[in-house]
Amino acid sequence: MPNNLTAYGPCMAFAHKAKVIVKPGTNSSSVLFQEKGTVTVIKHVKLFQECLVVCTDNGHICIYGAYHKKGIYTAHKKELSSPEGVSLNTCTSDGKSLLFIGSNTGIMTFEVKSSASMKELPGISHNKSVTALAYGASKLFAGDETGALYVYNRVETAKDMQRAAKIEGKGFPVNSLEVLGDKLLVCGMDNGKIELLDIKTNQVEATIVAHSAPVTAIATHPSKHMFASVSEDSYLNVWEYVPSEKKVKIVHSISITAKMATGVVYSGGKIAVTFYDDSNIYFAHL
Repeated sequence: MPNNLTAYGPCMAFAHKAKVIVKPGTNSSSVLFQEKGTVTVIKHVKLFQECLVVCTDNGHICIYGAYHKKGIYTAHKKELSSPEGVSLNTCTSDGKSLLFIGSNTGIMTFEVKSSASMKELPGISHNKSVTALAYGASKLFAGDETGALYVYNRVETAKDMQRAAKIEGKGFPVNSLEVLGDKLLVCGMDNGKIELLDIKTNQVEATIVAHSAPVTAIATHPSKHMFASVSEDSYLNVWEYVPSEKKVKIVHSISITAKMATGVVYSGGKIAVTFYDDSNIYFAHL
């Protein structure tokens, strides 16, 4: 699955099999949600309010409402079976009311204006499974199982989405996409490489051999030209992009456990990491 760890302020949530584990604060107890299928996507998005979107392998989309001091509550929950029960891969939002979800048939689009209003809009068809999505600088970015990257310009509505560019893949799936400072798209690949795409020109600006195994998740720093990557090789790597040189240099590299790393986020000045078949969140003070 894509990055199985997500954060909003001090609150974090991650997927562990069919459970959603929520930590409202660093020192608080976890709150568990049991979903109806294995969780394939978990992500905080800004819709009608701050929301936690959860997708499962049986085609359900669940939207949980905002956090409060006691943790997440389920008053705002919506379930919708996807067409033909496709397995959902990842999701993102434009920060307003549109929710984009990648599937094995393309990009599904929903307009979510309130907890009681979730309307499916015309989507974007793809010949290959969409494995990663990101939104930034009024553009929607999609990666597929062949490693191809698609760039769509947002006009007014989802049906007006126009494909601006396609960068052919090399046969390795795109596992993670994150926007860095509205200028670069950071792409984590299944071959262990990371590519940086210039959002303005839609050209690949740099390619680095980041890990010895598939990159499983990427997190971008909220204010610096830095990003973190984790991989099946168990390593957490922290990178810095140098705009004047258009180069990427490694800042930190650490193996926390021998397990496959599956999720990473920046939270409260620290980097949080999750691992396969592990219900704990680990913190790196780098």
